[in-house]
Amino acid sequence: MLKDRARLASGPDRRRLYGEAAAAYARAATIEDSTYAMINAATLALLGGDHDRARALAAATLARQESGRPDGETPYYRGATQAEALLLLGRTDAARDVFTAAVALAPEAYEDHATTLRQFALMIAEQQGDAGWLDALRPPRTLHYAGRMGAPDDAASLAMMRDQIAATLAGLNIGAGHGAVAAGADIIIAEALLAHGAALHIVLPVLVPAFVSASVAPWGDDWVNRFERLLACAASLHIATPDAELPSAELIAFASEIAMGRAAHGAAGLATEAVQLLVGDAGDCTMRDADIWLSSSRRQVTLNWPVEPPFPPPQAGTQPDTSPALLPLAVLEIRLDDPENTDLIALIAGAIPPPFAARMMATGVQVAYADPVIAASAASRIHAAATGVRIGGHYAAMATLVDPFTGTVQPFGEQPARAARLALLTSIGATYVSEDFIAGVLARTPALRSEYVGEAAGEAADGRDLRLFALKN
Repeated sequence: MLKDRARLASGPDRRRLYGEAAAAYARAATIEDSTYAMINAATLALLGGDHDRARALAAATLARQESGRPDGETPYYRGATQAEALLLLGRTDAARDVFTAAVALAPEAYEDHATTLRQFALMIAEQQGDAGWLDALRPPRTLHYAGRMGAPDDAASLAMMRDQIAATLAGLNIGAGHGAVAAGADIIIAEALLAHGAALHIVLPVLVPAFVSASVAPWGDDWVNRFERLLACAASLHIATPDAELPSAELIAFASEIAMGRAAHGAAGLATEAVQLLVGDAGDCTMRDADIWLSSSRRQVTLNWPVEPPFPPPQAGTQPDTSPALLPLAVLEIRLDDPENTDLIALIAGAIPPPFAARMMATGVQVAYADPVIAASAASRIHAAATGVRIGGHYAAMATLVDPFTGTVQPFGEQPARAARLALLTSIGATYVSEDFIAGVLARTPALRSEYVGEAAGEAADGRDLRLFALKN
């Protein structure tokens, strides 16, 4: 906990907290005689500014390993610990060789690798060294992909497209892909991901039958069969807006945004890179995806279609959508210990930027924002301005109505109610949000820290458990 607080702090407080964490780990090491506690004490001493103490503890860690006494660690962590000690002692080449060998012992233990890589990056920054050698040891990258519908109708063009996509996936070392599976480029990329051995995470704007009817079936039965095979092989399926009837352009854009954020979130969890692959041209809907991705300064690869693809008849998949208009909104439910504390409510009102909508509730305030980044910033400002507050957050395409009493536009229905229920699960002084809230923020900016805290039983739109994350200031 001290270590986590130190990572979030700055200036003298950061060094002080790292020093306190180092002392706590050093005390733990005397109790359990473990290299785990010893090496953490060493690294945190370095980050706390006590470089001499760090080197002494690193040398003691190596001596402890060489003693042959069991330490309960896996072969990977024994190697990673040795590499960490060598790095603290300034023996970078030896540290690189030992860590490379450790990774080879557990080549798919990506989360373990990520933990070590994050620690090494902090150490190298403190030592003012070059962290470039870490890149070759990072887990495979994640991918957000998108492309236009339809496909070239000649075998040569299709083969060329598949070869280009396969070469791109191999060159980027992609381990997982996030996107839709509409007829055309989406399905071709998804098939290439599976052939490459990557995990396929499908994100659809609406439920499967409606999506197939509008975005797959108009191109023929072969595309439907390929869609079904991909669905059966996917590592996960996420429906961005399960209560919509048809995938409108707005909902397709929203689902793609969620896929972008989930790709970025997966990369952050593995201390690796998220990359975007777009197949299309400057005139299609992928341009919005391109603009959002580039605004976060992430890498992007674009491939052009070899020929103009055929499209279905204009009437195919264009039935009028009679469902209510849905608007992507990030809703915060701000629960107060004392909802009649007007001074506290005034502080909250002064701490947040102008919202899309706000209203008093029986237990606090509900606020909606069109931009989840602003919503996350608002939550941070609210906690800075007031104590005794717990905040639940959710991002989704929501129905809205005009309140007949106030004349204001307000979200209504299951989605804002979900934010209210998440607030009930939140600890005082914290903000717990849904995974789509995290995705909405990360699609736009990598500057977000969060921590998985558990699951809300039955809160996902399909009745499954909903993963919750605490926002870190």
